[in-house]
Amino acid sequence: MTAKERALRVIATGTTEGELGHTLVYGTNVPGIAVLGFSRGGMDAGDLEHCRQVVKRYQPDVIIHCDTERETDAAPSQVCNVALAAREFGAKLVYVVDGASALTERQQLQSTLERLYIVNLSKEPQSLDELKELSTYILNLIQTDRFGFYELYDNGVSSYYQFFKQEGTWKSTV
Repeated sequence: MTAKERALRVIATGTTEGELGHTLVYGTNVPGIAVLGFSRGGMDAGDLEHCRQVVKRYQPDVIIHCDTERETDAAPSQVCNVALAAREFGAKLVYVVDGASALTERQQLQSTLERLYIVNLSKEPQSLDELKELSTYILNLIQTDRFGFYELYDNGVSSYYQFFKQEGTWKSTV
């Protein structure tokens, strides 16, 4: 059975700690997508071997790594662990982040994983409706192969950048 014949399998991290992860799993229903949520205890992004075990066991088509509530300086290594596991088992990665660190991290991630969406938020969603809108946007995005860097503002996508591997640069396609 291929991914086209079954529901798209998605792993979302941060589902008990963060509002976005929780909304992806419990508050958004997009037909043809099954989202399985993991808290830190279920998929420890700080432990590469644990990431590999979880991804190998569940064989997701996509991993959504929600990192909008940074509490430590370990976040860059955590997303790299998730990216390495995604690459090893053929999954796409969506990295949801807020802040200026996204620029540095996208440069690190582009060398690790080609099937990558980075969604940078100008501000965190302020209501359940905004969380649902963002979750639906992400779940619709993963059904495409428009990999790249997305800057999201209150009124939607402000800019979209696609990495041009042959040139080693990000270019706006908007």
